[in-house]
Amino acid sequence: MHSAAFAALIVCSTALSVAAAQGTPVARAAVVCLLSASLAHLALVLRSRSSRHDVVIVVMTALACHIALLVTPLLYSDDAWRYLVDGTLSAAGINPFAYPPDSPKIAALIGELSERVNHPHMPTIYPPGAQAAFAANAVFGATLLGWKLIAFAALCAGALVLNRLPADGRLPKGAALFCHPLALIAVSGNANVDALGIPVVCALIVLMHGHRSLRSASRRHDAPPVTTDGMAAALIGAAASIKLFPLALVAALAGRRKLGRTIVVSMAAAALLCLSYLPLAGAGAKMFGSLGTYVEIWRYNDGAGALAHTATERALTAAGVAESLEVPLLSRLNEARGVTTVYNGEATHKAFRSRQELAALAPKALTILALIAAFISIRRRRLSLAHAACLVLLAFWLFAPVIHPWYLLWLLPFALAADHRTSLVWCATIALAFYTPAAVADGLPWTDSAAIRLAEYLPVWFTLGAGLVMRPGGRSRPVPA
Repeated sequence: MHSAAFAALIVCSTALSVAAAQGTPVARAAVVCLLSASLAHLALVLRSRSSRHDVVIVVMTALACHIALLVTPLLYSDDAWRYLVDGTLSAAGINPFAYPPDSPKIAALIGELSERVNHPHMPTIYPPGAQAAFAANAVFGATLLGWKLIAFAALCAGALVLNRLPADGRLPKGAALFCHPLALIAVSGNANVDALGIPVVCALIVLMHGHRSLRSASRRHDAPPVTTDGMAAALIGAAASIKLFPLALVAALAGRRKLGRTIVVSMAAAALLCLSYLPLAGAGAKMFGSLGTYVEIWRYNDGAGALAHTATERALTAAGVAESLEVPLLSRLNEARGVTTVYNGEATHKAFRSRQELAALAPKALTILALIAAFISIRRRRLSLAHAACLVLLAFWLFAPVIHPWYLLWLLPFALAADHRTSLVWCATIALAFYTPAAVADGLPWTDSAAIRLAEYLPVWFTLGAGLVMRPGGRSRPVPA
Protein backbone atom coordinates (compact mmCIF):
# COMPACT_ATOMS: atom_id res chain seq x y z
CA MET A 1 0.00 0.00 0.00
CA HIS A 2 2.73 2.47 0.99
CA SER A 3 4.87 1.59 -2.02
CA ALA A 4 1.97 1.89 -4.48
CA ALA A 5 0.97 5.28 -3.06
CA PHE A 6 4.55 6.54 -3.24
CA ALA A 7 4.93 5.27 -6.82
CA ALA A 8 1.72 7.05 -7.85
CA LEU A 9 2.88 10.32 -6.28
CA ILE A 10 6.31 10.38 -7.94
CA VAL A 11 4.66 9.62 -11.30
CA CYS A 12 2.26 12.51 -10.72
CA SER A 13 5.01 14.95 -9.67
CA THR A 14 7.20 13.90 -12.60
CA ALA A 15 4.37 14.29 -15.11
CA LEU A 16 3.54 17.76 -13.79
CA SER A 17 7.23 18.76 -13.79
CA VAL A 18 7.62 17.63 -17.39
CA ALA A 19 4.50 19.60 -18.36
CA ALA A 20 5.77 22.68 -16.51
CA ALA A 21 9.12 22.46 -18.29
CA GLN A 22 7.23 22.54 -21.58
CA GLY A 23 5.53 25.81 -20.60
CA THR A 24 2.30 24.64 -18.97
CA PRO A 25 1.66 26.69 -15.78
CA VAL A 26 1.52 23.72 -13.40
CA ALA A 27 4.91 24.04 -11.69
CA ARG A 28 3.43 24.95 -8.31
CA ALA A 29 1.11 21.95 -8.48
CA ALA A 30 4.16 19.83 -9.30
CA VAL A 31 5.89 21.07 -6.13
CA VAL A 32 2.84 20.25 -3.99
CA CYS A 33 2.82 16.77 -5.48
CA LEU A 34 6.60 16.54 -4.94
CA LEU A 35 6.15 17.38 -1.25
CA SER A 36 3.48 14.70 -0.95
CA ALA A 37 5.79 12.18 -2.61
CA SER A 38 8.63 13.19 -0.26
CA LEU A 39 6.43 12.63 2.80
CA ALA A 40 5.31 9.28 1.39
CA HIS A 41 8.98 8.36 0.90
CA LEU A 42 9.65 9.30 4.54
CA ALA A 43 6.85 6.96 5.67
CA LEU A 44 8.19 4.21 3.42
CA VAL A 45 11.74 4.54 4.78
CA LEU A 46 10.57 4.50 8.40
CA ARG A 47 8.46 1.36 7.91
CA SER A 48 9.67 -1.69 9.82
CA ARG A 49 9.39 -3.99 6.79
CA SER A 50 9.48 -3.75 3.00
CA SER A 51 8.95 -6.75 0.77
CA ARG A 52 10.86 -7.50 -2.43
CA HIS A 53 7.66 -6.60 -4.27
CA ASP A 54 7.73 -3.11 -2.66
CA VAL A 55 11.35 -2.62 -3.71
CA VAL A 56 10.66 -3.63 -7.32
CA ILE A 57 7.66 -1.30 -7.56
CA VAL A 58 9.41 1.82 -6.25
CA VAL A 59 12.72 1.23 -8.06
CA MET A 60 11.17 0.54 -11.47
CA THR A 61 8.78 3.48 -11.12
CA ALA A 62 11.62 5.78 -10.07
CA LEU A 63 13.74 4.59 -13.00
CA ALA A 64 10.96 5.48 -15.43
CA CYS A 65 10.63 8.92 -13.81
CA HIS A 66 14.40 9.49 -13.98
CA ILE A 67 14.40 8.67 -17.69
CA ALA A 68 11.50 11.06 -18.33
CA LEU A 69 13.27 13.90 -16.51
CA LEU A 70 16.60 13.24 -18.23
CA VAL A 71 15.13 14.25 -21.58
CA THR A 72 13.16 17.19 -20.14
CA PRO A 73 14.39 20.83 -20.23
CA LEU A 74 15.64 22.41 -16.99
CA LEU A 75 12.90 23.75 -14.74
CA TYR A 76 13.81 24.72 -11.17
CA SER A 77 17.49 25.57 -11.72
CA ASP A 78 19.52 26.77 -14.70
CA ASP A 79 22.94 26.23 -13.10
CA ALA A 80 23.71 23.50 -15.63
CA TRP A 81 24.32 26.11 -18.33
CA ARG A 82 27.17 27.47 -16.21
CA TYR A 83 28.62 23.95 -16.04
CA LEU A 84 28.60 23.75 -19.84
CA VAL A 85 30.39 27.09 -20.15
CA ASP A 86 33.07 26.07 -17.65
CA GLY A 87 33.55 22.74 -19.37
CA THR A 88 33.83 24.36 -22.80
CA LEU A 89 36.53 26.71 -21.54
CA SER A 90 38.49 23.92 -19.85
CA ALA A 91 38.32 21.72 -22.94
CA ALA A 92 39.71 24.62 -24.98
CA GLY A 93 42.63 25.00 -22.58
CA ILE A 94 41.28 28.20 -20.98
CA ASN A 95 41.22 28.55 -17.21
CA PRO A 96 37.47 28.69 -16.33
CA PHE A 97 38.18 31.18 -13.53
CA ALA A 98 39.85 33.65 -15.89
CA TYR A 99 36.74 35.13 -17.55
CA PRO A 100 33.06 35.57 -16.71
CA PRO A 101 30.63 34.18 -19.31
CA ASP A 102 29.80 37.63 -20.69
CA SER A 103 33.45 38.43 -21.47
CA PRO A 104 33.94 39.38 -25.15
CA LYS A 105 37.18 37.36 -25.14
CA ILE A 106 35.28 34.05 -24.97
CA ALA A 107 32.08 35.04 -26.79
CA ALA A 108 33.00 33.21 -29.98
CA LEU A 109 33.87 30.05 -28.07
CA ILE A 110 30.78 29.65 -25.89
CA GLY A 111 28.26 31.18 -28.31
CA GLU A 112 24.65 31.33 -27.12
CA LEU A 113 25.50 29.65 -23.81
CA SER A 114 26.41 33.09 -22.42
CA GLU A 115 22.78 34.16 -22.82
CA ARG A 116 21.51 31.21 -20.75
CA VAL A 117 23.87 31.52 -17.78
CA ASN A 118 22.54 33.26 -14.69
CA HIS A 119 24.65 36.22 -13.51
CA PRO A 120 26.95 36.08 -16.57
CA HIS A 121 29.04 38.97 -15.24
CA MET A 122 30.33 36.80 -12.38
CA PRO A 123 33.19 34.26 -12.73
CA THR A 124 32.55 30.66 -11.78
CA ILE A 125 32.65 29.44 -8.16
CA TYR A 126 33.03 25.68 -8.73
CA PRO A 127 36.17 23.90 -7.40
CA PRO A 128 38.58 21.75 -9.45
CA GLY A 129 36.81 18.41 -9.01
CA ALA A 130 33.62 19.84 -10.45
CA GLN A 131 35.62 21.53 -13.22
CA ALA A 132 37.14 18.17 -14.19
CA ALA A 133 33.65 16.70 -14.59
CA PHE A 134 32.53 19.71 -16.65
CA ALA A 135 35.56 19.28 -18.90
CA ALA A 136 34.85 15.55 -19.31
CA ASN A 137 31.36 16.39 -20.54
CA ALA A 138 32.76 19.01 -22.94
CA VAL A 139 35.01 16.40 -24.56
CA PHE A 140 31.83 14.74 -25.82
CA GLY A 141 30.18 17.94 -26.99
CA ALA A 142 29.21 19.90 -23.84
CA THR A 143 25.52 18.99 -24.20
CA LEU A 144 22.89 19.29 -21.51
CA LEU A 145 21.85 15.66 -21.97
CA GLY A 146 25.45 14.55 -21.64
CA TRP A 147 25.80 16.40 -18.35
CA LYS A 148 22.50 15.00 -17.09
CA LEU A 149 23.73 11.48 -17.85
CA ILE A 150 26.91 12.13 -15.86
CA ALA A 151 24.85 13.32 -12.88
CA PHE A 152 22.52 10.32 -13.20
CA ALA A 153 25.48 7.91 -13.40
CA ALA A 154 26.83 9.45 -10.17
CA LEU A 155 23.50 8.84 -8.45
CA CYS A 156 23.38 5.23 -9.66
CA ALA A 157 26.95 4.62 -8.48
CA GLY A 158 26.14 6.07 -5.07
CA ALA A 159 22.99 3.97 -4.77
CA LEU A 160 24.88 0.78 -5.63
CA VAL A 161 27.56 1.55 -3.03
CA LEU A 162 25.02 2.46 -0.33
CA ASN A 163 23.13 -0.77 -1.03
CA ARG A 164 26.05 -2.59 0.59
CA LEU A 165 24.72 -1.50 3.98
CA PRO A 166 22.45 -4.09 5.66
CA ALA A 167 18.75 -3.46 4.97
CA ASP A 168 17.40 -5.53 7.89
CA GLY A 169 14.22 -6.29 5.97
CA ARG A 170 13.49 -2.63 5.23
CA LEU A 171 13.79 -0.70 1.99
CA PRO A 172 17.49 -0.98 0.98
CA LYS A 173 19.43 2.23 1.59
CA GLY A 174 20.59 2.52 -2.00
CA ALA A 175 17.08 1.98 -3.34
CA ALA A 176 15.77 4.64 -0.94
CA LEU A 177 18.40 7.07 -2.24
CA PHE A 178 17.67 6.33 -5.89
CA CYS A 179 13.90 6.74 -5.41
CA HIS A 180 13.93 9.89 -3.31
CA PRO A 181 11.95 12.73 -4.95
CA LEU A 182 14.80 15.17 -4.23
CA ALA A 183 17.16 12.93 -6.23
CA LEU A 184 14.64 12.79 -9.08
CA ILE A 185 14.40 16.55 -9.45
CA ALA A 186 17.90 17.69 -8.44
CA VAL A 187 19.78 14.98 -10.34
CA SER A 188 17.78 13.97 -13.42
CA GLY A 189 15.71 17.14 -13.63
CA ASN A 190 18.19 19.91 -12.79
CA ALA A 191 21.49 17.97 -13.05
CA ASN A 192 22.92 19.99 -10.17
CA VAL A 193 26.64 19.50 -9.60
CA ASP A 194 25.99 18.28 -6.04
CA ALA A 195 25.04 14.93 -7.60
CA LEU A 196 28.75 14.28 -8.12
CA GLY A 197 29.24 14.15 -4.37
CA ILE A 198 26.74 11.31 -3.86
CA PRO A 199 29.04 8.37 -4.73
CA VAL A 200 31.89 9.96 -2.75
CA VAL A 201 29.94 10.29 0.50
CA CYS A 202 28.33 6.88 -0.01
CA ALA A 203 31.79 5.35 -0.33
CA LEU A 204 32.83 7.16 2.86
CA ILE A 205 29.79 5.79 4.70
CA VAL A 206 30.45 2.21 3.62
CA LEU A 207 34.17 2.52 4.32
CA MET A 208 33.57 3.63 7.89
CA HIS A 209 30.80 1.09 8.36
CA GLY A 210 33.46 -1.60 7.93
CA HIS A 211 31.73 -3.58 5.19
CA ARG A 212 33.85 -6.48 3.98
CA SER A 213 33.59 -5.37 0.34
CA LEU A 214 35.71 -2.31 1.08
CA ARG A 215 37.63 -3.42 4.16
CA SER A 216 38.97 -6.88 3.67
CA ALA A 217 42.54 -6.42 4.82
CA SER A 218 42.19 -9.09 7.48
CA ARG A 219 40.01 -12.05 8.38
CA ARG A 220 38.08 -9.76 10.73
CA HIS A 221 37.49 -7.40 7.77
CA ASP A 222 39.32 -4.62 9.58
CA ALA A 223 41.52 -2.39 7.45
CA PRO A 224 44.61 -1.01 9.20
CA PRO A 225 43.82 2.38 10.83
CA VAL A 226 46.36 4.20 8.65
CA THR A 227 44.79 2.76 5.49
CA THR A 228 41.29 3.64 6.62
CA ASP A 229 42.34 7.16 7.60
CA GLY A 230 44.07 7.64 4.27
CA MET A 231 41.01 6.52 2.32
CA ALA A 232 38.76 8.73 4.45
CA ALA A 233 41.04 11.74 3.83
CA ALA A 234 41.05 11.02 0.09
CA LEU A 235 37.26 10.78 -0.05
CA ILE A 236 36.70 13.96 1.97
CA GLY A 237 39.28 15.78 -0.15
CA ALA A 238 37.51 14.58 -3.29
CA ALA A 239 34.15 15.73 -1.94
CA ALA A 240 35.58 19.14 -1.08
CA SER A 241 36.90 19.48 -4.63
CA ILE A 242 33.26 19.39 -5.80
CA LYS A 243 31.88 21.77 -3.19
CA LEU A 244 34.13 23.23 -0.49
CA PHE A 245 31.90 22.72 2.56
CA PRO A 246 32.29 18.89 2.78
CA LEU A 247 35.71 19.60 4.26
CA ALA A 248 33.76 20.09 7.52
CA LEU A 249 32.93 16.37 7.45
CA VAL A 250 36.29 15.64 9.10
CA ALA A 251 34.58 16.64 12.35
CA ALA A 252 32.23 13.68 11.86
CA LEU A 253 35.19 11.30 12.14
CA ALA A 254 35.94 12.46 15.69
CA GLY A 255 33.37 10.20 17.30
CA ARG A 256 35.42 7.02 16.95
CA ARG A 257 38.94 8.43 16.70
CA LYS A 258 41.46 10.06 18.92
CA LEU A 259 41.59 13.79 18.34
CA GLY A 260 45.13 13.57 16.96
CA ARG A 261 44.09 11.12 14.23
CA THR A 262 41.14 13.33 13.32
CA ILE A 263 43.45 16.33 12.95
CA VAL A 264 45.83 14.33 10.74
CA VAL A 265 42.92 13.26 8.50
CA SER A 266 41.68 16.86 8.26
CA MET A 267 45.14 18.11 7.31
CA ALA A 268 45.51 15.39 4.68
CA ALA A 269 42.10 16.16 3.19
CA ALA A 270 42.90 19.90 3.10
CA ALA A 271 46.25 19.17 1.47
CA LEU A 272 44.59 17.08 -1.23
CA LEU A 273 42.11 19.90 -1.86
CA CYS A 274 44.97 22.39 -2.20
CA LEU A 275 46.77 20.08 -4.63
CA SER A 276 43.64 19.90 -6.78
CA TYR A 277 43.84 23.68 -7.25
CA LEU A 278 47.41 23.62 -8.59
CA PRO A 279 46.41 23.17 -12.28
CA LEU A 280 44.26 26.29 -11.97
CA ALA A 281 46.79 28.36 -10.02
CA GLY A 282 47.42 30.57 -13.05
CA ALA A 283 44.21 32.42 -12.26
CA GLY A 284 45.69 33.70 -8.99
CA ALA A 285 43.10 35.19 -6.65
CA LYS A 286 40.44 34.51 -9.28
CA MET A 287 40.66 30.78 -8.44
CA PHE A 288 37.80 31.21 -5.99
CA GLY A 289 35.75 33.09 -8.54
CA SER A 290 32.70 34.87 -7.13
CA LEU A 291 32.54 32.71 -4.00
CA GLY A 292 33.11 35.68 -1.68
CA THR A 293 30.34 37.67 -3.36
CA TYR A 294 28.03 34.67 -3.18
CA VAL A 295 28.65 34.19 0.55
CA GLU A 296 28.27 37.87 1.44
CA ILE A 297 25.31 38.90 -0.70
CA TRP A 298 23.08 35.97 -1.58
CA ARG A 299 20.10 35.01 0.58
CA TYR A 300 17.51 32.37 -0.24
CA ASN A 301 15.40 29.97 1.81
CA ASP A 302 17.15 30.98 5.03
CA GLY A 303 15.36 29.82 8.17
CA ALA A 304 16.57 30.47 11.72
CA GLY A 305 19.44 32.55 10.34
CA ALA A 306 16.95 35.01 8.87
CA LEU A 307 15.23 35.35 12.24
CA ALA A 308 18.57 35.94 13.98
CA HIS A 309 19.58 38.52 11.35
CA THR A 310 16.29 40.45 11.62
CA ALA A 311 16.17 40.29 15.43
CA THR A 312 19.76 41.53 15.74
CA GLU A 313 19.22 44.39 13.31
CA ARG A 314 16.10 45.52 15.15
CA ALA A 315 17.90 45.28 18.49
CA LEU A 316 20.76 47.42 17.18
CA THR A 317 18.29 49.99 15.86
CA ALA A 318 16.37 50.06 19.14
CA ALA A 319 19.62 50.51 21.05
CA GLY A 320 20.39 53.60 18.99
CA VAL A 321 23.41 52.12 17.24
CA ALA A 322 24.62 54.33 14.38
CA GLU A 323 23.97 53.34 10.78
CA SER A 324 27.70 52.92 10.24
CA LEU A 325 30.30 51.96 12.86
CA GLU A 326 34.06 51.85 12.93
CA VAL A 327 35.61 48.44 13.68
CA PRO A 328 38.84 49.28 15.56
CA LEU A 329 40.53 45.92 14.98
CA LEU A 330 40.02 46.15 11.21
CA SER A 331 41.16 49.79 11.28
CA ARG A 332 44.45 48.80 12.93
CA LEU A 333 44.92 46.01 10.41
CA ASN A 334 44.32 48.42 7.54
CA GLU A 335 46.84 50.85 8.98
CA ALA A 336 49.44 48.09 9.44
CA ARG A 337 48.99 46.93 5.85
CA GLY A 338 48.73 50.45 4.40
CA VAL A 339 45.19 49.84 3.11
CA THR A 340 42.94 52.87 2.66
CA THR A 341 39.25 53.19 1.94
CA VAL A 342 37.09 56.15 1.00
CA TYR A 343 34.61 57.25 3.66
CA ASN A 344 32.55 60.46 3.34
CA GLY A 345 34.76 61.49 0.44
CA GLU A 346 38.03 61.13 2.34
CA ALA A 347 40.74 58.47 2.17
CA THR A 348 41.23 56.78 5.54
CA HIS A 349 42.66 53.69 7.17
CA LYS A 350 39.52 53.33 9.27
CA ALA A 351 37.23 50.38 8.55
CA PHE A 352 33.48 50.91 8.81
CA ARG A 353 30.64 48.42 8.79
CA SER A 354 26.96 49.14 8.38
CA ARG A 355 24.38 48.11 10.94
CA GLN A 356 23.07 45.54 8.49
CA GLU A 357 26.53 44.04 8.03
CA LEU A 358 26.90 43.75 11.80
CA ALA A 359 23.49 42.07 12.05
CA ALA A 360 24.60 39.57 9.40
CA LEU A 361 27.24 38.34 11.85
CA ALA A 362 24.54 36.90 14.13
CA PRO A 363 23.66 33.84 12.00
CA LYS A 364 27.37 33.24 11.37
CA ALA A 365 28.02 33.26 15.12
CA LEU A 366 25.12 30.85 15.64
CA THR A 367 26.57 28.55 12.98
CA ILE A 368 29.93 28.49 14.78
CA LEU A 369 28.24 27.74 18.10
CA ALA A 370 26.14 24.99 16.51
CA LEU A 371 29.24 23.40 14.99
CA ILE A 372 31.01 23.48 18.36
CA ALA A 373 27.97 21.91 20.04
CA ALA A 374 27.81 19.24 17.33
CA PHE A 375 31.50 18.43 17.75
CA ILE A 376 31.15 18.11 21.53
CA SER A 377 28.13 15.82 21.08
CA ILE A 378 30.00 13.69 18.56
CA ARG A 379 32.94 13.27 20.92
CA ARG A 380 30.94 12.61 24.09
CA ARG A 381 28.44 10.19 22.53
CA ARG A 382 30.95 8.48 20.24
CA LEU A 383 28.55 8.81 17.32
CA SER A 384 28.80 6.82 14.13
CA LEU A 385 30.07 8.62 11.04
CA ALA A 386 26.64 8.82 9.40
CA HIS A 387 24.95 10.18 12.53
CA ALA A 388 27.81 12.59 13.21
CA ALA A 389 27.77 13.84 9.60
CA CYS A 390 24.06 14.59 9.95
CA LEU A 391 24.78 16.75 13.00
CA VAL A 392 27.65 18.57 11.27
CA LEU A 393 25.62 19.36 8.15
CA LEU A 394 22.57 20.41 10.17
CA ALA A 395 24.74 22.74 12.25
CA PHE A 396 26.31 24.11 9.08
CA TRP A 397 23.04 24.74 7.23
CA LEU A 398 20.23 25.49 9.70
CA PHE A 399 21.49 29.08 10.14
CA ALA A 400 22.92 29.51 6.63
CA PRO A 401 21.78 32.47 4.47
CA VAL A 402 21.39 30.32 1.35
CA ILE A 403 19.89 26.83 1.24
CA HIS A 404 19.02 25.56 -2.20
CA PRO A 405 17.20 22.21 -2.10
CA TRP A 406 19.93 20.38 -4.02
CA TYR A 407 22.39 21.11 -1.21
CA LEU A 408 20.64 18.37 0.74
CA LEU A 409 21.81 15.77 -1.75
CA TRP A 410 24.92 15.73 0.47
CA LEU A 411 22.83 15.10 3.59
CA LEU A 412 20.49 12.48 2.15
CA PRO A 413 22.89 9.47 2.07
CA PHE A 414 23.99 10.12 5.67
CA ALA A 415 20.36 10.52 6.78
CA LEU A 416 19.37 7.21 5.19
CA ALA A 417 22.41 5.37 6.56
CA ALA A 418 21.84 6.62 10.13
CA ASP A 419 18.02 6.66 10.05
CA HIS A 420 18.42 10.20 11.38
CA ARG A 421 14.87 11.47 11.63
CA THR A 422 15.56 15.21 11.73
CA SER A 423 17.64 14.96 8.56
CA LEU A 424 15.10 12.70 6.86
CA VAL A 425 12.31 15.15 7.69
CA TRP A 426 14.28 18.05 6.21
CA CYS A 427 15.07 16.04 3.07
CA ALA A 428 11.28 15.71 2.71
CA THR A 429 10.17 19.26 3.53
CA ILE A 430 12.97 20.80 1.43
CA ALA A 431 10.65 20.16 -1.54
CA LEU A 432 8.95 23.42 -0.52
CA ALA A 433 12.14 25.30 -1.45
CA PHE A 434 11.25 24.58 -5.10
CA TYR A 435 8.05 26.60 -4.73
CA THR A 436 9.57 30.02 -5.46
CA PRO A 437 11.22 29.04 -8.79
CA ALA A 438 8.05 27.09 -9.59
CA ALA A 439 5.99 30.26 -9.12
CA VAL A 440 8.36 32.10 -11.47
CA ALA A 441 7.92 29.31 -14.03
CA ASP A 442 4.16 29.83 -13.71
CA GLY A 443 4.57 33.52 -14.54
CA LEU A 444 4.56 35.00 -11.02
CA PRO A 445 7.23 37.30 -9.53
CA TRP A 446 10.10 35.93 -7.42
CA THR A 447 9.02 35.92 -3.76
CA ASP A 448 10.92 34.08 -1.01
CA SER A 449 7.78 33.53 1.09
CA ALA A 450 8.15 33.47 4.88
CA ALA A 451 5.12 31.18 5.13
CA ILE A 452 6.71 28.61 2.81
CA ARG A 453 9.94 28.71 4.82
CA LEU A 454 8.01 28.30 8.07
CA ALA A 455 6.26 25.23 6.67
CA GLU A 456 9.64 23.82 5.62
CA TYR A 457 11.63 24.47 8.78
CA LEU A 458 9.06 24.08 11.58
CA PRO A 459 8.85 20.25 11.25
CA VAL A 460 12.66 20.10 11.19
CA TRP A 461 13.09 22.06 14.42
CA PHE A 462 10.22 20.19 16.06
CA THR A 463 11.80 16.82 15.22
CA LEU A 464 15.21 18.03 16.37
CA GLY A 465 13.81 19.32 19.65
CA ALA A 466 11.80 16.17 20.27
CA GLY A 467 14.89 14.07 19.69
CA LEU A 468 16.88 16.08 22.22
CA VAL A 469 14.13 15.89 24.85
CA MET A 470 13.46 12.17 24.39
CA ARG A 471 17.09 11.05 24.24
CA PRO A 472 17.59 8.86 27.32
CA GLY A 473 20.41 9.94 29.59
CA GLY A 474 21.82 12.27 26.94
CA ARG A 475 24.13 9.51 25.75
CA SER A 476 23.46 7.23 22.80
CA ARG A 477 24.67 3.71 22.21
CA PRO A 478 27.39 3.67 19.53
CA VAL A 479 26.06 2.53 16.18
CA PRO A 480 28.37 0.74 13.73
CA ALA A 481 28.35 3.10 10.79
